[in-house]
Amino acid sequence: MNEFENITIDAALKRVRKYLKLLQEELAHRSSLDRAYISMLERKNLNLAVPALLESYIT
Repeated sequence: MNEFENITIDAALKRVRKYLKLLQEELAHRSSLDRAYISMLERKNLNLAVPALLESYIT
């Protein structure tokens, strides 16, 4: 079984952010989102705005 097969979006977001050695503040800045929003996403408190976050990793 692939290690990413059953990963949740919130866990994937946190894993990728840490792999890239980004603080929540830096990810928030790169994605034009609030740091509190990133925090809530990682804690499963909100639904993910996928396009905004993916764009921050691509650019």
